[in-house]
Amino acid sequence: MEQVLNTLMKHLGLMPAFFGTLLAVVVGAMLAWVPLGWQLKHDSKERERERQMSLRRDVYLSAAEKIGEALEYLMCFFQTEKVPPKGLGGVINQIRIIGSDETIAAINQFNDYLVNAHLELGPQKNEIDILENRNKFLSVIIKSGIDLDKNIRELEDAWKEGIKLTYKLAEQCQQKAQAAEELFTPIIVAIRKEMGAPFDDVAYRAMMKISNNDWKKATEKYVIAMRERGEQAIQTIIKGTDL
Repeated sequence: MEQVLNTLMKHLGLMPAFFGTLLAVVVGAMLAWVPLGWQLKHDSKERERERQMSLRRDVYLSAAEKIGEALEYLMCFFQTEKVPPKGLGGVINQIRIIGSDETIAAINQFNDYLVNAHLELGPQKNEIDILENRNKFLSVIIKSGIDLDKNIRELEDAWKEGIKLTYKLAEQCQQKAQAAEELFTPIIVAIRKEMGAPFDDVAYRAMMKISNNDWKKATEKYVIAMRERGEQAIQTIIKGTDL
């Protein structure tokens, strides 16, 4: 009996050491999980951030393409063969959902300007289209031999008026497109700020100035070529009447 009690007391004496070791193991494990848990949470946030940035990149790249098409269409609006681009409204609505307040304000201002520009230029474009249709009608009448002198004079006058209006509209289209590009710059600045990417505003504006000058020269060449084609067409029509 005395031996049993001695053995029991011996084991009880070891209990504090055992619990101390166990406690140290548990606390150590918990401390090891703290940085691991923080890292897992951090990684989760980074993955979500990257997913959001990827979504923004896709939307903004698509928007850049559509805005480029819209600017090109505005600059070439005086050319009747140009077809209006599609899809700009859709990407603008997407930007309004995911963009920052600064980006949304910039894209809204840009979109409003485009709408107003086309409303202003539309009637002049319609006037040119009407003159072109009249030219076609007069060409048919002249070929039929009816009132040749009168109709030839009308055709020449209508063609000259069309050239003058086209050149005037081309200048206005270029001015409107240049102003729209100025409004596009704050959009780029806001988006790159969201994406954490730097932007050289001065270099960009210098590049746009060169582009606008090149486009102005190209427009002048287009109008000259248009005038020459018109004169040749009128002469061909006149010769076809055996005058």
